[in-house]
Amino acid sequence: MALSEHETSAPPHTAGRQGAVGLGAVVAAAGTAAACAACCVLPIAFPALALAGFGGVIAAFAGARPWLGPLAAAGVAVAWLWVGWDSWRTRRRPARATAVLMLLATALLAIALLWPRIEPLVLAALRRG
Repeated sequence: MALSEHETSAPPHTAGRQGAVGLGAVVAAAGTAAACAACCVLPIAFPALALAGFGGVIAAFAGARPWLGPLAAAGVAVAWLWVGWDSWRTRRRPARATAVLMLLATALLAIALLWPRIEPLVLAALRRG
């Protein structure tokens, strides 16, 4: 028997239930899509966003190089003066760890300040070998 336009195969008391089931299916599909995005898309997108932000920070520091170098040199010089003053005041030598870290800070500062002259040599050596 064929159904007319106004007849449905479901009894009248279940028509609202079918709408709820349809809405539930839509919500479940949307939830699945959101879970997939959180699981699959975010781990791929987050590193790209982090690297873009990191690149922006590095670019900002590159512009700050003319005044950041002398500021760092002043900081290391003040730290050496502090270590010397503390050694003189207490009549004791600085701890080995303090001396090693201060020497490391001084060496890194020297490399940073001389980097514009060192960089072409390093790049040439990397290209050769």
